[in-house]
Amino acid sequence: MNQPAKYTFTVAVTVVIANMIGTGVFGSLGFQVGPIPSGFSILILWLAGGVVSLCGAFVYAELATTLKESGGEYLFLSRIFHPSLGFLSGWISAVWGFAGALSANAIIIGAYSHEVLGLPEKVISCASIVLVTGVHLFGVKVGGITQNFLTGVKLTLIFMFCLAPFLFGGNRSGIDFTPTSIDFDLILSSGFAVSLVYVVYAYSGWNAAAYIAGSIDNPQRNLPRALIIGTITVTLIYLALNFVFMYVT
Repeated sequence: MNQPAKYTFTVAVTVVIANMIGTGVFGSLGFQVGPIPSGFSILILWLAGGVVSLCGAFVYAELATTLKESGGEYLFLSRIFHPSLGFLSGWISAVWGFAGALSANAIIIGAYSHEVLGLPEKVISCASIVLVTGVHLFGVKVGGITQNFLTGVKLTLIFMFCLAPFLFGGNRSGIDFTPTSIDFDLILSSGFAVSLVYVVYAYSGWNAAAYIAGSIDNPQRNLPRALIIGTITVTLIYLALNFVFMYVT
């Protein structure tokens, strides 16, 4: 009897990266530079978000490799505490958590596509959800290949974006990334704590591979590596992006 197809380690990593990198990192810096007028402190802010996410990745890696099934929080809460908590978590994710995130991304796709192509925003938004759903209907192999391709395109564009200021020149705004005496006070300020909320939102998705734990090849080995490597990779990308944002603004 043939064994069912499994997601590879590479797909597990790209699932984590793709779920983390979204609109948060591209739209939250403006809310941070006001209360934290320091390039160094803002980079520490994003590093702190990465450390918090990495701690979560370690916990999920332990839980997922112990239970060895798909389901994420639904599975963890049901098995560790009580099925009623898992039930509530599952419904919250279904009607708000995942549905809201998908809708938000689809709306953004529609808005940008409208500016470029002039097509109705709602049509593009709905079509994007139907298209991605259709891809996954073809099975694990097609879904995995598509996931790797789209994540590769995303990372390539981000890499080019981060290199562009240094390849094509441009004037710096004067933002200094050298730590000063005020940075310690800024890091302990209420503005830093509030800004961390935006940062943690931007890091959400580090647990994505845990939802497909039962469909990953050799999950005891590959799942922890995927969660940890994916989270560290995104942390480095977020630091690079925010550095470039402040470098050229």
